Amino acid sequence: MRRTTIGWMIPVLAAAVAAGCNPVYAPPVWSTHYGAAGRPLDGRMQAGFAGTHCLTGGPWWTFHVVRGLQLEAGTDSVFFPDGDGWVLGRLGARYTFSWRRNDPEGAPGRGWAMDLEAGGGLGAGGENGDESDESGCRDCGRPWKRLAGGLYAGIGGAYHVVRWFSVFARARQQFSKAEEVPWTLWTSALAGPEFSVGPFSIYLAGGYAQYWNPKDLERGFLAEGGFAFRFGYRDDRENPGSAYNL
Repeated sequence: MRRTTIGWMIPVLAAAVAAGCNPVYAPPVWSTHYGAAGRPLDGRMQAGFAGTHCLTGGPWWTFHVVRGLQLEAGTDSVFFPDGDGWVLGRLGARYTFSWRRNDPEGAPGRGWAMDLEAGGGLGAGGENGDESDESGCRDCGRPWKRLAGGLYAGIGGAYHVVRWFSVFARARQQFSKAEEVPWTLWTSALAGPEFSVGPFSIYLAGGYAQYWNPKDLERGFLAEGGFAFRFGYRDDRENPGSAYNL
């Protein structure tokens, strides 16, 4: 029995482990998440990195376009593939609504924020455990020969307790397709804290993830962490509108 990436990515009970022996899935466009909505972004570019407990994820970049709107790009892959996995690049957009109040020094302080995200990606990967080669090895090496892609949409909310500490929650749906693999629906939801000091932000989160298609279903716990760095950082007291206050 060949150990598969998805078999340990979502490790739940004996039934899910058994289902993971011969997995069938098109890869997710984005296996990690953004962190807290409403980070100060006006006139700035961000770069960051996020990863899950199952060693998937990758780097990402954002560029502020107009008030509340930013464009995003990134890659997602399995960090240490052993013949299975994926690698995809993506493009998307995020629109942020913020109700943060400025503190006495004029910097964005306590308050709520929400954002909406959507985009798509293209790359290679996915597995079809129903197929085997002449040696009897199921799907060996074939994920890297499969064209794969999909679309995603999600929503996030955060409460900024103080300038440097926030709590957030996120949910996302993804539809992906790979050659010789049926359409796959990925669902994820998580929550956690985020800490910000100057241009740096770091978050930790835990929650639920699953994929479903007509041939397979797996679900279980998801843990992840990530960080972001804001280029061209200025003290928020010099830029009080940077949190997209409505």
